[in-house]
Amino acid sequence: MIAARQTQSFQALLRVSVFCILTVSYLVTAPEYHTTAIDSYYFAEIISQHDLFEAPVRLLLWLSSMQLLYRIVSIFQAEPDPFLILSIANAIFASLSVILLERLLSRQFAVPSPASWLTAATFGVSYGTWRYATELEVYPSAMLFTIVLLTLAFSSAGMVPSARSKRIWITAIAGAVASFFYQPLGIVAGIAIPVFFLSRRVMKDLIQYCAIYGLFLAAGFLSLARTGGSSDPLHTILDTDGKVVVLPDMVSLSASAVAFFQNLLSANWMFAFPPTRDVIESKFADHFMHELVATDPAYWGYRLFLLTIPAALVLLLLAVVRVLKARERRPLTSPELSAISLLTVQALMVLGLHPEGFEAWLPTLVPVFLLLGSRISGPLQRSGHVSVLVLIVAVFGVHNWFAGVGVFANATRDYNRILAEPAITRLGEKDLVIIGADWPLFKYLNYVGAADTIFAKDTQTDVILSRLEGTMDSGHQVMIYPDVIAPSALALKQASNLTEVYSKMPKQAIANGEKIEFGDLGYGLLLRKE
Repeated sequence: MIAARQTQSFQALLRVSVFCILTVSYLVTAPEYHTTAIDSYYFAEIISQHDLFEAPVRLLLWLSSMQLLYRIVSIFQAEPDPFLILSIANAIFASLSVILLERLLSRQFAVPSPASWLTAATFGVSYGTWRYATELEVYPSAMLFTIVLLTLAFSSAGMVPSARSKRIWITAIAGAVASFFYQPLGIVAGIAIPVFFLSRRVMKDLIQYCAIYGLFLAAGFLSLARTGGSSDPLHTILDTDGKVVVLPDMVSLSASAVAFFQNLLSANWMFAFPPTRDVIESKFADHFMHELVATDPAYWGYRLFLLTIPAALVLLLLAVVRVLKARERRPLTSPELSAISLLTVQALMVLGLHPEGFEAWLPTLVPVFLLLGSRISGPLQRSGHVSVLVLIVAVFGVHNWFAGVGVFANATRDYNRILAEPAITRLGEKDLVIIGADWPLFKYLNYVGAADTIFAKDTQTDVILSRLEGTMDSGHQVMIYPDVIAPSALALKQASNLTEVYSKMPKQAIANGEKIEFGDLGYGLLLRKE
């Protein structure tokens, strides 16, 4: 008994130590800038400046929580930096996710230590986890919520009936809350957990869970509808961010493969070289790796992929071969079936709505690493090849720092801030900026308040022309960005109206406009009334 207590004390101390080390490490390696993340400045604007009526339904509870945190900090500090607040909060969430993932692997998936720790460590240094551990985004807290929900459900299996009933109540209520915290968490609560109970063939638990979860979910939707959450009831229930479900084709499947594996090993090196960058930009019309624009071909760290990518592939192949040789044959467990259902439905959702979305694939990391830990890491340790896992962690860490997260350690590579500089330095509040399809740049300019900004992709042509002429007639300036004047194939796929917008602009004003160089993107125009 004394030995067992000592072991438990050691494990607790180890988890606390790893949590502290990870949190500090994430904060020390935090990006120096945030403009390349798709929605960071959009969320920062909502959290710090706006009412939540402007918030997307799918993120309502998360944005409410972050806004509450921001306002609490505001009591002690005037106009705090939302990026600093969320960086610290998300570093804590990401670190807790790593610790709880290891605990889930060791207790519910029977993965022995140190294999459980090495699997969790690989999860912690995977590019998706590391890149967003300090970003103003929902994903760190969403992954933490996923692990907590699965832990609550899986751990109920060994309890006595009375305790299990209470645990199911807690799990169902937490699942309903999670579904409003970040809508895709409804897959965890509404599918993965019921699959777990169903696979155990305990119908009483399944019925109890579904009834409680359904009741609280219905109450939440009713509350949203009554408070004006959306004029469209279906949108209140399922917010797809304006996207419609489409069947993927070969191009989108290829893009989704790159986007998914980007979450494991950074693929930013692909964009340091013009040939690969041009092909991918022309084929994959999405911001799925928007940080590609920050890529500096002169940065030496990208060249490491010549060593790290082959090393990672060899190690992963070696791991699979060793596991196959170990010939461990066992039926799928209930937690594994739950993880498989979670991964399957998450993947189908992303493939249907946003296959090229790097960020969209981030939530799949939790079930992926649970299954890798159970079916790869555990057998590797039991067959005496745990050193392979150590090497995998090392290669992932080196690659994802030098060819991934480390790119953002230098603020001089902040591409969107560089793009915004002419508007910030040359325009006033009453001037106008017209941007084609660059959403992160649009939200960044909105956030800093450099000038009035139009996002041409989502604005009717006659409205743009009216605003342009009205601004010039009142004696103010209009800056037109290069993606309106000469949109790339990527921009045209995102915003087919750009050619029409530019062609209908006043010819004389265009001819007299001052050209502003934007490097490889071409030139912009600064228009003034003569």
